[in-house]
Amino acid sequence: MKALSKADYYQVRWMNGSHLVDEDALRDLYLPLIRPSAYALYQTLRGDEGTLSAGHLLLRLDLTSGEFTKAIAPLEAVGLVRTFVETQGEVQLFVFCLYSPKTAKEFFDDYLLQGTLHGIVGDDVFSLLSARYKNRNELPDAEEISTSFPKVFDQAFPQNYYLQGSALAKEKGKAKERLAFDRGAFLSKIQALGLRGDLFGEKELDSIEKLATLYTIKEDLMAEYVSESLVFNAPVGKKVDMNSLSAKCRAAMPFKYLKKEEGQSSNITGDSSMAAKIRLMDTVPPSEYLKIRQGGHKPAQADLKLVEKLSLEMGLADPCINALVDYVLMTHDNTLTPNLVEKIAASLVREGCRSAKDAMDYLLRSHRRKRNATKQPAEKPTRTSSKPVVHDDDEEEEVSEEEVQQMLDKLYNGAKR
Repeated sequence: MKALSKADYYQVRWMNGSHLVDEDALRDLYLPLIRPSAYALYQTLRGDEGTLSAGHLLLRLDLTSGEFTKAIAPLEAVGLVRTFVETQGEVQLFVFCLYSPKTAKEFFDDYLLQGTLHGIVGDDVFSLLSARYKNRNELPDAEEISTSFPKVFDQAFPQNYYLQGSALAKEKGKAKERLAFDRGAFLSKIQALGLRGDLFGEKELDSIEKLATLYTIKEDLMAEYVSESLVFNAPVGKKVDMNSLSAKCRAAMPFKYLKKEEGQSSNITGDSSMAAKIRLMDTVPPSEYLKIRQGGHKPAQADLKLVEKLSLEMGLADPCINALVDYVLMTHDNTLTPNLVEKIAASLVREGCRSAKDAMDYLLRSHRRKRNATKQPAEKPTRTSSKPVVHDDDEEEEVSEEEVQQMLDKLYNGAKR
C-alpha cells in the first residue's frame, strides 16, 4: 500500500453494519495470526469517527509510517480491513473499511485461517481452541419452539408494500451450487488492481469461479492470477488466457492444514468407513481429494488437468468427480486413464448425478444390469480389429466398452467387502 504520513488524513467506515465483535474470538483466534501491533491498530480504528489526522493516529499507536504499513498488512490479509486512498494535491486521504471478524464456526470452516492458526500455535493449543469454540454461535440440536412471524403480525397492510421485497428476492436468483467463490469480492480486487470489472464475459467469469473452487483459491489471489493472464488486445469475453490461468492455479495449489469437515449433501448418516468417505467426497474440491488420496502430496499435473476437464468442460459436479476418481484409482492400480475416466464421466453427466452417492448409485445400477444380462444366453462379443495398440506420448490407449464394464464390476465387488 501507499505509505501513510503524518501530513495525511484518514476515515473509518464499518462495512457490515455492526460494531459488535466477539472479543474472545478476536483475541484467541485472530491475535496469533495478526500479532499485537495489528491487534492494537484494529481496536484503535474501531473507536474512530470522522476525518482525523494520520499524524495523531501514529502518535497514539507509537508507530512510524513504515511500522504502520507492516501492522495493517495482516489485517488486510485476514479480511478485517480494506484500505483505499484518495490523493488531494500533496495530501492523501486514507479510508479504512472495517469488517467484523468471522464467527468461530466460520473461522474454523475457513481452511486457510484455521490451518495457519494451527501451524502457529501448535497441536495442543489448537485442540484447546477447537474444543472451546466448537459450539459457540451454533444452534442447539433440539426442538425449536420459537413463535413464527405470521402468528404475531397479521400482515394486513397493502399488498404493494410486500411486493418490493419479493421482486428483490427474484432478482437475486438461486445461488449457484458448489461455488463458494464471491464474485463481487473478486471484481472489487480486479478494480483495486487498476482494471475494469467489465473486461470479462459471463462464461469467462463462470470458468474463473470454477477454477477458484476447484483449487480452493481465494478471490484476492485469483484476481492477481487473472490480471497476470490477460490478453489486452483480445475482445471482451476472451481477455483471459485460460491455459495460463489454469497453469497458475495448478502450480499454486495450497498446502495448508485441511479440515475434513463432514458434509450432508448425500444424506449419509452411518459411521462406517464408506459413509465417512462419501461425506468427504461431497465436501472437498477434487484437487484436495486427490491430495488426500496421495497422503498430502501434490497431484500430478496430468491428473489435475483431467479433473479440470471433468469440471470445466464436461460439467461434472465435484462430489461425482471425487467418487469417480477414487474408484478408478482403486481398481486400476492407482492410475487415472483419461479415456476411461471421461467415458464413465459422460454417463454420470447424462444421468444428472450431483452427489457422490448419486454417482455410486448409478454405477451400481449399471453393474446390476450387466449382471442380469449375463444370466441370459448371448453370443460372446469379439473384437474385430486386429491392429496392435500403439503407445506414444501424445495418444492414450483406446479403452473398450468391455473394459469399462469390467472396471465397474470390480468397483462394486470391492466396495461391498
